[in-house]
Amino acid sequence: MGRNDHLTLEHKLIAKTQMRGARSQAVYNAFIGSQLH
Repeated sequence: MGRNDHLTLEHKLIAKTQMRGARSQAVYNAFIGSQLH
C-alpha cells in the first residue's frame, strides 16, 4: 500500500466524519491521535 492510498482513505474518513457532525469529528481526532503514538 502506497502513501497516496493512505491519504485517499484518510480523506474519505474525514468526509464521513464531517457529515456525521462535530461529535464524530472529535472521535476521529482521538483515533488519529492514537495512531500517532
